[in-house]
Amino acid sequence: MLADETTAGPVGSLSPTLHRPSAWLEAVIDFIYGQLASWRDDYGRPPATAETRLTAQLCQFLNSATRTAGFDMIVFQGEVPDPVAGGRTLDLVPGPCGCVIWIDGRRHSLYDPILPIECKRLPTPVAKDRERREYLHTQKRTTGGMQRFKSGAHGSAHSVGVMIGYVQTGKLEEWLVRINRWILVLTKAGIGGWSHRDGLRRIAGDATLRIVRHRSKNARASGVPIALHHLWIDMRGTSAPAAATSRATNSTERHSPLSP
Repeated sequence: MLADETTAGPVGSLSPTLHRPSAWLEAVIDFIYGQLASWRDDYGRPPATAETRLTAQLCQFLNSATRTAGFDMIVFQGEVPDPVAGGRTLDLVPGPCGCVIWIDGRRHSLYDPILPIECKRLPTPVAKDRERREYLHTQKRTTGGMQRFKSGAHGSAHSVGVMIGYVQTGKLEEWLVRINRWILVLTKAGIGGWSHRDGLRRIAGDATLRIVRHRSKNARASGVPIALHHLWIDMRGTSAPAAATSRATNSTERHSPLSP
């Protein structure tokens, strides 16, 4: 593991340089996962159901949380163009803030996201142009969440990605069964290179906070697989412990990141 370094850049460059091992990305993902329940239960968060609005709120909350969680070297941004796939945008990305971060020999600046994140509602909203399996795959457009990663439309330059699932109907455990069943359906139909190996595996969860975390390793068109972390949160109502923590936090000097 390389120690943090601050190196002098060209004249006019004020950005310090930090070095992080690839395992540091896991810490960033842990941070996001650990903030989900507090974000949902924040008393200052305006009611929302639309994916874009939920993601914008989450982005604001995470940026506030980085100040006290030891991640003040990163900033979260929404709707950021994918640096490789022209015309594609990433729902949410963390990137360096006021510094350059090297991760396993790859340079990341403010303009180079360190982690691609795709956000999806579960279930997919009912509409004429929507498909129920959008978390995974769509037939009419390349808008399926995992499909974008597998095809290289999202995160082609990354070996790790994240999918956040806003569960608005049904139980978390039911969605794991349903998603994995859909993967088998796609596999049997021979669609888009899907296989049973794309299935999600549960690695953590908290029944009280109503959050769960899964992982999958997915083949890509490029031949280089991507590890996806699936962070799901039950958006129905609030969770008492997290809500109490949020109220206590907001009664101190640090205000809610979504409050006036």
